[in-house]
Amino acid sequence: MCFGPSRGNETTFVRVDRWLGECASAGANPDKTAQDEACAELLSRYLRAYGPADLRDYCAWSGLRAGEADGAWKALRDELVAINVDGRSLYLLSEDVDEFMERDTGRNVARLLPNFDSYLLAHKDKTHLVCEDYYKEIFRSAGWIAPVMLYEGCVVGTWSYRRKGGRIQVELVPFEPLLPDVRGMTEEEAHNLGRFLNMECDILWR
Repeated sequence: MCFGPSRGNETTFVRVDRWLGECASAGANPDKTAQDEACAELLSRYLRAYGPADLRDYCAWSGLRAGEADGAWKALRDELVAINVDGRSLYLLSEDVDEFMERDTGRNVARLLPNFDSYLLAHKDKTHLVCEDYYKEIFRSAGWIAPVMLYEGCVVGTWSYRRKGGRIQVELVPFEPLLPDVRGMTEEEAHNLGRFLNMECDILWR
């Protein structure tokens, strides 16, 4: 089965052969050529979006088992470049290395990300994003992923909002005390949300 078209707020499922037609037969190819090419393309797109990463990260993101993903990884071997990230060997596509090394790292930038944001889903090892002590504040039971406050690309807290009397109230919950300028940038992000929704914004720090 695979997901079909939604019916209002309801999710539907359909048989793969009826939904995808001839495309569904590719999985039955004895030499798996079409499947291997698709897996290699998926891996290439993943690394372009989320690299540097390793095979474990890719498997966690894609849902593939290591044995299923290994062929695609080997097929792209000549296009991959290993770089050292905090003692780990992670990989980029060779054509992306120069841009990666030269890019602006976004220092002194604060952001509010929504729940289930793809930034938090791309890697199995998330120690580059969040301190282990606060992991369960973000990645909660039943697969829930909380909306987070970012500073310099790292998670520094969680946040939420609700509509109240024609206004929105944004609640900010930092894990540790924040410097005044970081608080100011975070509040500006909250006000940007209010402007987007065309509503006045009230900010509540916890």
